Amino acid sequence: MNTSTFFRKTVLTLVMSVAFLFAYAQKTVTGLVVDQSGEPLIGVSIQVKGSSTGTITDFDGNFTLPNVSPSDVLVFSYVGYKSQSMSVGNRSSFNVTLEEDTETLDEVVVVGYGQMKKTDLTGSVSSVGTEAITSRGTSGVVEALQGAVAGVNITQSTGRVGGGFDVEIRGKSSTNSDTKPIYVVDGIICDDIDFLNPSDISRIDVLKDASSTAIYGSRATAGVIMVTTKSGSNSGRKEAKPTISYDFYYGFSNPVRMDNFMTGDEFYNYRFVKFLTYAGGLANAINGSPSYQMGTYEQMALWNDDMQASRLKQIKNGDDPLGMHSYNWPSLVTRNGMQQNHYVSVNGSSEHVAYHFGVGYNQEKGIYVGDEQRRINIKGSIDANINKYVQAGLNLNLSYMGNDYGNDDAIKYAYRMNPFMQPYDANGELNEKPGNYAAMGSSSSYQFSDEPNPLLRLMNQTKQKDTWRALGNVYLQITPIQGLQIKSLFAPSYNSYRLGQFDGTIIDNEESIAKKTTSTNFSYTWDNTITYDNTFADKHHINLMALYSMTGSHTEKGVLQYTNVMDGTLWYNLGTGNYDAENSTPASYTENSMISAALRANYTYDSRYMITATIRGDGNHIATIVR
Repeated sequence: MNTSTFFRKTVLTLVMSVAFLFAYAQKTVTGLVVDQSGEPLIGVSIQVKGSSTGTITDFDGNFTLPNVSPSDVLVFSYVGYKSQSMSVGNRSSFNVTLEEDTETLDEVVVVGYGQMKKTDLTGSVSSVGTEAITSRGTSGVVEALQGAVAGVNITQSTGRVGGGFDVEIRGKSSTNSDTKPIYVVDGIICDDIDFLNPSDISRIDVLKDASSTAIYGSRATAGVIMVTTKSGSNSGRKEAKPTISYDFYYGFSNPVRMDNFMTGDEFYNYRFVKFLTYAGGLANAINGSPSYQMGTYEQMALWNDDMQASRLKQIKNGDDPLGMHSYNWPSLVTRNGMQQNHYVSVNGSSEHVAYHFGVGYNQEKGIYVGDEQRRINIKGSIDANINKYVQAGLNLNLSYMGNDYGNDDAIKYAYRMNPFMQPYDANGELNEKPGNYAAMGSSSSYQFSDEPNPLLRLMNQTKQKDTWRALGNVYLQITPIQGLQIKSLFAPSYNSYRLGQFDGTIIDNEESIAKKTTSTNFSYTWDNTITYDNTFADKHHINLMALYSMTGSHTEKGVLQYTNVMDGTLWYNLGTGNYDAENSTPASYTENSMISAALRANYTYDSRYMITATIRGDGNHIATIVR
């Protein structure tokens, strides 16, 4: 037997021995999982730590888990109970007792028009605390929720700063395109929460199913996102000296997953092969050496008539006599972005009054040239215990948001430019049309493209939006007897924005266009609730809530567009131009009012069996005037 044969047999024997030992080490384990009273727990998750192997307990609390090694660790977890880890070792049977997680069971979540213990909920509600929100280092509240709540799919609708997010709770709930959830900020229904600073948020509760969202009626078919901002009462202390805190973060962003655009070499070879035609000759093709040719017309198209191959090669290699070289056009309209957030807050309380004040500044520069967003937030909250029966409070959120938008067409056409097109001429001036024969050094009518320079498009258009929002509420709460709570909350809201856009005359001497859109909205909500919460005979717990609500809003909007406005004056001097009646809507007015009534009843027996019943009715009136 030679040495190589002996070596192969030895290795094969060792491999088979290891495989045998591994198979021998695998075993099946069984067990029973109960609570502290000895009752079997149904649906407990048993997972092999660090792997995807696992199972759950059956109706009797029993489980069977095959293919387990003595070195494995089993993790037992169940909602409302503390997780427990156990090493397998030599055991093949487990008797596990899980302890209740009292902190989780006693956690109070925000539901529609009130709060409830998680143990008393029949609906699906997920909560995210302030630490989870601020630790993400995001400029927006919705962005901070990405991946933080099960069943909530959040995708960015665009890569632009301030482009917003698409939010779906448990998938699409309607055949219509609009399946956005409603947002409730401190009891006020809002269109979005982009105006809030993440550092202002105390907690977010997401209502996912029909049981939890029914109290808001048909508007909540796509779910509800409840936002509670910070207030003095959140501190949970009766007396506390003023505490000043400062939060800051700075982050970077850069374009990722970009298309792999052709370099000068690749584009040169691509164009050359594109204009070749088969020259014929069966024998050469059979021998694996077919012949190709390029006709006069193809050469004219390839080299732009009098731009010969040597000239394109010089451009490609960077040794062109005119200094022309290949360009990566997308890099001229993209950049590394940045974001920063500063937040200063003051908290404190006396025996009867608690307060919270905060000021925040957020800035984000996007990955596209010209994209930027600035936001200023001012937050104030005061809660007072007037006496042992009466509480009152005031909550106010103010924000300003300024957006600068880049030019969409500039980005689109920069991605379409081939690498031989020159953004600048020999004197360093911008080429008006980088793809035409003059910019390419040709006297021919053949050219790559007649599109304007994307960098000129960036200079030619200015688009800005300024948004002001004020959101507040004042409440009075009376507790005449234990368990009975009467509350009245009045919440006004003001939202105003101005969107301006100016297209100048830099490109093709087109006439300038100036457009200004303004919108002002005022709305109010007046909610009156009576809540009774009590437990009888230690096992019967009821929670009853009655609501009477009035809401109203009116919106004024106008769109003005003028042509031939003087360059440089943007939308501030419309009177110098010509009024464009076709694309203008000088004024529109919309008024909306609604009266609502609702009842909700929760009954829990022995903290095990729960039932919830909800009924709501709405009366709505809408009037619109357009001139």
